[in-house]
Amino acid sequence: MSVYAGEQRLAGPVSFELAPGETMALVGASGSGKSLTARAVLGLLPSPLRAHGAVAWNGERLNGEATFRRVRGGQLAYVFQDAASNLHPLRRLSGQFHECLCVHRPTLSRSARCEVIAEALGALRLDPQLLKRFPQELSGGQRQRALMALTLLPAPQVLIADEPTSALDPTLAREMLDLLFEQCQRRGMSLLLITHDVHAAARCARSLRLDVGETATLPTRQPRPARTEAALECAGLTALHRRRWWRREEPALMAVDLALHRGERVAVHGGSGSGKSTLALALLGLKPILAGDLRWFGQSIRRLPGSALRGLRPRVQMVFQDPYRSLNPAQRIDAMLHEARSCTRRPTRTIAQWLEAVSLPAEYAQRYPSQLSGGQRQRLALARALATEAEVLVCDEATSALDPVNEARIVSLIDSLAEERDLALLLISHSTAVSAALCDRAIEMARGCVVPMASVGA
Repeated sequence: MSVYAGEQRLAGPVSFELAPGETMALVGASGSGKSLTARAVLGLLPSPLRAHGAVAWNGERLNGEATFRRVRGGQLAYVFQDAASNLHPLRRLSGQFHECLCVHRPTLSRSARCEVIAEALGALRLDPQLLKRFPQELSGGQRQRALMALTLLPAPQVLIADEPTSALDPTLAREMLDLLFEQCQRRGMSLLLITHDVHAAARCARSLRLDVGETATLPTRQPRPARTEAALECAGLTALHRRRWWRREEPALMAVDLALHRGERVAVHGGSGSGKSTLALALLGLKPILAGDLRWFGQSIRRLPGSALRGLRPRVQMVFQDPYRSLNPAQRIDAMLHEARSCTRRPTRTIAQWLEAVSLPAEYAQRYPSQLSGGQRQRLALARALATEAEVLVCDEATSALDPVNEARIVSLIDSLAEERDLALLLISHSTAVSAALCDRAIEMARGCVVPMASVGA
């Protein structure tokens, strides 16, 4: 099978068989065509892409949308890499879980559906209380596990998992893989695991590689003198992750004190759901703040009028964990980067140069975000943030969707740009290797609180 855009081949040719109960890894770098190949197997290629080749299920050739729709979801299931963009943002999880069972297992009573849902949540170590929440009220790791639980509800015979651990910290990633392979063994379910993690691929019975391997080396961080001029600082910062009009929620952050100086780089570590992303959003003024002071470049932004705050925002930029949610799907890439460059009076690079800086071809300027892989979208999000000539960059798992080679490239890019522009960096990361390569010091978060400062290697 191959995937084409017009006459241009984007992926393949590739041919494989997956036996009942077998586990196989589809390995390759970001942009190598792993996700396109898997989507072609389920007839989910976006227009105008087309697949050339045949897909057979239980001896029957799947040809046309009607045949794909008959087996898709119930017998052949897909766990997407971007959990946030594949869960309905305006519906609670409970409604989405019940709807899935109503479509694929319509004979179940409501009580039986509740039992199936409870079992799926338990298998993925999720609190049943999360069913009352909306997807945006969950951490990245919780959303990924919720999507996995949702996908397993119809009891599919084949599961295609597209980078299911990219949003998780190392501990949860191992637990997720343990649970995934346990479910495959218990259900007799076949697994096609799309990954760039060679350790995850090694757990499968066999692997199929879509590209030629390269070596990846992270830069070595040299000690730097301490800085005194603060770019971002907060004292006693207490913030909410979510709010309900009928009751007050427990705060997601509790009296956090933090200072990020100009040119300094600080890593934020912690497990999934520990409050790392909430801290980043609160520091950018994007979460409700209950108490404490927040300053940008010496100015308290809680007291700034809207016009003054808008003038400061280009100087403080964020690369979000879910790139597809932060990119306008209806906006072309060149327009996106032009808009970012227009926020500053001194743009130093052209659109083509920014794309080249993040290892994207210049011709991608004519594409839309949906036409990029997950790793390519993450690189685009980084280019857009830096195109404003930002002085402070907050990166929320900015390399989690990348393979080791492209991760090393992006880390080197961030390192060189931060050095060149004296950029202040707040890096949220599960990878201690990435933190050690980029940051001067680290803080640890647990249950919304910050553990005392530590060295970055601690």
